[in-house]
Amino acid sequence: MSISDASGVNVAAELALLRGEMTTGFEKIHGQLSLIAQAQQSTAVDVAKLEGRVDALEARRWPMGVIATVSGSVSAFVAAGAFFLGK
Repeated sequence: MSISDASGVNVAAELALLRGEMTTGFEKIHGQLSLIAQAQQSTAVDVAKLEGRVDALEARRWPMGVIATVSGSVSAFVAAGAFFLGK
């Protein structure tokens, strides 16, 4: 059964062509979304590894308060030693 419009175009054939193009387009989008999802998972793994490294570095660092206290104490001992040796 062939249905044509006023200009003689076969509507059924055009609809079938359009359906095929839509299916192809949806498959292409589906493939692109799969690639994006894979990249996102890879990025999430990389971020988790980096967070672990940052946590390890933060655990090993000295807090500024401790550094200030140690340097102040050393300076006080050096000043006291210089004072007593100078007399």
